[in-house]
Amino acid sequence: AAYAASALFTTLAALLLTARIRQGNPHMGEGLLFESIGAAVLGGVALSGGIGGVWAAMRGVIMLALIQNALYLTDLNSHVRDIAVGVMIVAGILLARRSHAGEM
Repeated sequence: AAYAASALFTTLAALLLTARIRQGNPHMGEGLLFESIGAAVLGGVALSGGIGGVWAAMRGVIMLALIQNALYLTDLNSHVRDIAVGVMIVAGILLARRSHAGEM
C-alpha cells in the first residue's frame, strides 16, 4: 500500500510540475532530492527512522520554502543561497543527532 501511495503521489506531482512548466523534461526533478530530504530533516524526521511523521515532514517543507523565499528576496547569488540552505540542513541534522543522543 505504501508503494502504491508513493507511486500515486509521484505521478500527481509529475503531472502538476509538467503542467506548470508546460513541457516534459526527464531532468526536471534532479535537484529536488536534496531539498526533500533536507526539508524532512529540518522538520524533525530522523534519517535513521522511527522518529517524526507526516506532519513533521510537512512542517519542514514549509520551513524550507520560507527560508528559500527569504533568501531569494534578499537578492543573493544562487550559489550563496544553496550554500546557506545546505548549512541550515547540516545544522538541523547535527541538532537532531544531538537531541536524539540524549534519548538513547
